[in-house]
Amino acid sequence: MDFNKDLMLCILTYCILGPPDPSQTNETKLTVYGLYKQATVGDNSEKAPWAVKVVAKAKWDAWMKQKGKSKNEAMAEYIVNVVKGMDV
Repeated sequence: MDFNKDLMLCILTYCILGPPDPSQTNETKLTVYGLYKQATVGDNSEKAPWAVKVVAKAKWDAWMKQKGKSKNEAMAEYIVNVVKGMDV
């Protein structure tokens, strides 16, 4: 399995089609975001944003939850989560 190719296809599909289920929770979206950042960047080494920056803090927290996962492991989980959220 070529994770980089699969990840790019998954990202393109997600960007083009968008989340098909408008009832997806913010938690689901944040999980996908955290997996994406872990797969593309690795462990989060950024300083935590101020708590008053609610969206930025939520994204930072979602990424931190993935800390310690390898990029390949995060890519695999990302792909599964994005495909699971689509009706394919």
